[in-house]
Amino acid sequence: MTVVDVLDHSQRQVAYAGCVVVDGINGIGLPLPASFDDFEQINGFLELDYVLENLSVFRV
Repeated sequence: MTVVDVLDHSQRQVAYAGCVVVDGINGIGLPLPASFDDFEQINGFLELDYVLENLSVFRV
């Protein structure tokens, strides 16, 4: 899934535990690159064609 896919298919994106959590779905996220564990806007630091390759499941 690319950054543009995340933006097109979700209402809200939040950085939590090194992941992008979309639309408040707690416990599931798309892992961010190691040096980017916080953001105000996901497209502020990642290119729109950047691929978020994995899905992460975690306890909240």
